Amino acid sequence: MSPSEASLAPLRPSDTNRGELPVVRHAPHPELRETVVRVTSVVKEYDGRRVLDGVSFELERGRVYSIIGPSGCGKTTLLKSMLGLVDVSAGAIELVGVDVASVSESRVDEVRRRIGVVFQSAALLSSVSVFENVALPLRLHTKKKESEIREVVEHKLGLVGMQDALDRRPSELSGGMKKRCALARAIVMEPDLLFLDEPTSGADPVTAAVLDDLVLDLTRRIGCTAIAVTHEMRTAFRLSHEILMLWKGRIRHKGAPASFIESDDRLINQFVQGRKEGPMTG
Repeated sequence: MSPSEASLAPLRPSDTNRGELPVVRHAPHPELRETVVRVTSVVKEYDGRRVLDGVSFELERGRVYSIIGPSGCGKTTLLKSMLGLVDVSAGAIELVGVDVASVSESRVDEVRRRIGVVFQSAALLSSVSVFENVALPLRLHTKKKESEIREVVEHKLGLVGMQDALDRRPSELSGGMKKRCALARAIVMEPDLLFLDEPTSGADPVTAAVLDDLVLDLTRRIGCTAIAVTHEMRTAFRLSHEILMLWKGRIRHKGAPASFIESDDRLINQFVQGRKEGPMTG
């Protein structure tokens, strides 16, 4: 075997002891299976360029998934399509039993109320306090009394360890603290689905690990399904019951983290291990 071929040899479970990838730290939940996301033969084209090319998969309630792949593979487009922010060219996307690609905008809005989103930048409103940021979905979509809103917001901020930051402005928070507050806002409506766009982007390794554990804890507490779009392999391996890898607009592989470690697919090996040489780079 040549040096270049050896560099692309599959990573075996014993190799994780060398610190190349984190050890998968949790097992799937033992709940009854219920499909809450069903993506069927989805195609998305921009100016004749096919970004998503027949993507199909199903996701189950109470589990955590990561979507990985190189830049330009269609991850962001897939996320926006699932959120109903862009129309697909063909195919169907069902979220909690509703085909968001074919129903009315008002029906899509109803589904969105059952979804929480944590954006890469946290997207907190800079002009108001942490309390008002987290309370915003409750004010927009419920008729709760002010006392009820305060109780819910304080509880959710407590879950993410930010109960003492109620009156602070986002400008007074660190990046990790902003992500925690964004998480609290995302779960304040007890969503069925939690989407996370690069949840640990820009975080130091310790903060990233804390955020990963926080996401796992919150999904267990509220029983939602979490979908993280990430390029951080450590986050994908720590978080996920299953990982979906996109390559050139198609699902290259969907499976448990261990299946990526054990894969004989040279392309998967190259991406997971971050190697310069291999089929991805010619």
